[in-house]
Amino acid sequence: DIEDRGERHLAEMHRLLRRARIHRCQTFLQRIELIRFDQIGFGQQQSVGKADLRLCRFVLVELLAGMHGVGLLSIGATTAAGFDALALHWDVMEKQAAHFKTKVDRSKWRLVGLVHCAETMEQAYRDVEYGIEQWFDYFQAVAAFPQMAVPGNNVKEMISFVNDSGFGAIGTPDMVHAQIDRLWKQSNGGFGAYLLLAHNWANFDATRKSYDLIARHVFPQWQGQLSTVAAAERARASRPALAEVHSKAVEAATERFQAEVAAR
Repeated sequence: DIEDRGERHLAEMHRLLRRARIHRCQTFLQRIELIRFDQIGFGQQQSVGKADLRLCRFVLVELLAGMHGVGLLSIGATTAAGFDALALHWDVMEKQAAHFKTKVDRSKWRLVGLVHCAETMEQAYRDVEYGIEQWFDYFQAVAAFPQMAVPGNNVKEMISFVNDSGFGAIGTPDMVHAQIDRLWKQSNGGFGAYLLLAHNWANFDATRKSYDLIARHVFPQWQGQLSTVAAAERARASRPALAEVHSKAVEAATERFQAEVAAR
């Protein structure tokens, strides 16, 4: 009898816990529906178009991040829809943080992108012939990830899509810098870091060379090291005039010394 009562109590506890989990889940989903349409300013769901619904999917993560005051990882920032809504992402974060009395920090915002660079554009194009077709085939025919729509039927078309659409950068370090700068301006205030998504477009040696070029020629411009580069340029520009002053000073000191020796 005691065992029967114990089993009945356990069964009732499990039933109540299941109901509590379902209730929490339903409450969470209702809150998501509420903030998806009302807090963004889209009004009633019936009046929301397909483009707005696509935008809702992009800002849903920002709504949750702002609610809890955590950092943000924007994986689709370089897609067409993601780039167009980039400034909106942080606006949503700040509004949510203000509403739920949390704090958000742009320095914790991470944007993810795809790049490959070499010393010349021609070399970069040859590098990605190694694996870009396989990568495109995966997202065109295998991965259930519609936000990563990547058109292209051959290597030339794929490279053109990456560069021309702003999806990424395949070329020189200057092109990688321009891609980051484009995202920085579109974000309307900046972000904390730009992360490189590993893609295996190129073989190991070419990929390592790409990382080395980016570390040497791109990152210093975004990591507070630009002042040393500017100082080197100023020194280069002023070197001829300073060298002339130095030579005249050495010559004058030599003449004074020789005069002192002659007077002894």
